[in-house]
Amino acid sequence: MTKAFWAAFRRYTGIPLMRYISIVRISNAKKLLLGTTAGIKEIAWQVGFEDEKTFMKRFKQLEDITPSTYRNAFNRAKIVN
Repeated sequence: MTKAFWAAFRRYTGIPLMRYISIVRISNAKKLLLGTTAGIKEIAWQVGFEDEKTFMKRFKQLEDITPSTYRNAFNRAKIVN
């Protein structure tokens, strides 16, 4: 892809392409965390991360919470409601 493509993508979305891809992956991961019992490693792989460490780091950067804490917080919320 050319520099013009990267620049146009950023102008159109307001964010770099790689950040956009991370946002989409984490969004899909959040659905899997709440809708399945799959492990963190499996979910990381399913949404396109090569390893769970990178997945956990990126998840925390975007959500300010770890994937496990996210899953547990929403599971507790379901029990309370």
